[in-house]
Amino acid sequence: MEFTTQKQNRTRDIILIFFIVFIGLYFRRPDAFLKPQIYAEDGPIFLQQYFELGIKSLITPYAGYLHTVPRIIALLFGSLSVNLLYIPLCYNLSYFLLSFFIAVQLWKGATYLGLRNKIFFATVFLFVPVGPEMFMNITNSIWVTSLYLVNFIFIGYKSYDSEQWKVLKLSILLIISLTGPFSLLLSPIILLIIFLERKKLTFSQLIPMGVILLGGFIQCISIKFLAPKQDRSIPGIPEPYHLLKLIKYNMGDLLFLRNSVIPELPGIVHWVVGLGGFIVLIYLLFVSYKKIEANRKYVLLLVPVVYLGSFIVVFWPMETHVLAFGCPRYYFVPYTCIVWVFIVAHDRVMKYIHIAMYFIYFLCHSRNMKYTFTDKAWRKQVLEYYDGKREQIDINPDSWHVTLPKRK
Repeated sequence: MEFTTQKQNRTRDIILIFFIVFIGLYFRRPDAFLKPQIYAEDGPIFLQQYFELGIKSLITPYAGYLHTVPRIIALLFGSLSVNLLYIPLCYNLSYFLLSFFIAVQLWKGATYLGLRNKIFFATVFLFVPVGPEMFMNITNSIWVTSLYLVNFIFIGYKSYDSEQWKVLKLSILLIISLTGPFSLLLSPIILLIIFLERKKLTFSQLIPMGVILLGGFIQCISIKFLAPKQDRSIPGIPEPYHLLKLIKYNMGDLLFLRNSVIPELPGIVHWVVGLGGFIVLIYLLFVSYKKIEANRKYVLLLVPVVYLGSFIVVFWPMETHVLAFGCPRYYFVPYTCIVWVFIVAHDRVMKYIHIAMYFIYFLCHSRNMKYTFTDKAWRKQVLEYYDGKREQIDINPDSWHVTLPKRK
């Protein structure tokens, strides 16, 4: 009877997660469901390079590293000869299914932790206060899949100790480790875990960690030798006190001091509120962190430090141009980890009213949280391509395009 009840609760939770993922993504990008379009690298990199390279695109670096999951998606629908009219829909559906898959994995992680608010933990990544650009496109799906790695090293999935489906689970782990630079960024944390837990880690538990380290090593080789000297700098003159201003601007955004309905306030108010708010946030984060009983709780602090630190190093000294509402991908995982700290720390006392208050805060940011891409008339352009009238198709954002193979 107890087993039946647990199975029913599991089914109920997964169904609820499905609808929350749908609602969250529809809120962020309604146009992705109503009028799907290709976005950014989805076109000239993943779609176009599929036509140019075929299966070789899987091992072709972009921005210095491999993007295995988006490449597989492009390869899948290309191999199925899906009509180009429906490629944006297929890509967007893939993002949705990936988000659902990750949410379910996060729910399993929350179950291992014994959290009461498992669904909130599993789906809150859809509702962190960052801009909507990174949602519903396979270009930025790599940041969502990286949550799988973060969750794994934080929780330490017990399912990996079992032999059931082990090859499949390790294969998924490797594919995700070869998607973006995240396995490389997380490798020092994994080495720290191995050192701290060296006396109790079994060989079976070391295998998945070794898979992530292997992914990190391959991405390191790609960055250093296959695609070196990637220039990610931003031209211009840096602002004075630019690192402090990075904090000030982001905290100002989070506290409604910039780009909001609140009238413009004196600069000194922005400094006081921004830096003051940051100090309060750090204090609350520290207090909450101390309440967490999970063995690897330090992962939830180290990951934001590594992710944010890496983007600051890359864009230094112009990092003030990379803010959470404008360049959300760099803040997505750190903000998710910060919210996780509060959820895990206060899970036992958290009530529905607290979750509702968070969503009210999120909705107050709605003008910054959702977006509709400009209609580039994808269908019209593709039909013109099939009629032999064009090969280049304009996509979002402005000035981006994809060049399709010549019609025979």
